[in-house]
Amino acid sequence: MSRTVYSARIGLNKPHAKAYEAALAAAGWPDPARTLFDDRSENCAVAAQLGMQALHYTGNLAELAHHLPQLHPAPAVVRPAGAASSVAA
Repeated sequence: MSRTVYSARIGLNKPHAKAYEAALAAAGWPDPARTLFDDRSENCAVAAQLGMQALHYTGNLAELAHHLPQLHPAPAVVRPAGAASSVAA
């Protein structure tokens, strides 16, 4: 990952909404609805409030397989060559 967000550097951490906005900004401000956020349930709740698709993944692959088809896939995003596609928050 070439574009990352570190909570210590921005002085905020999840579930503060500004932490998610910083991650979206680092990714080039993609449409939140085209963003899948996967984390703890309380963090997923804030991501969903900001318009992101949220999935609380608990490590259970069968549960993940059940929920993934229910997510609406976003249209393909064309990124410039060499652009990062992952962001950590």
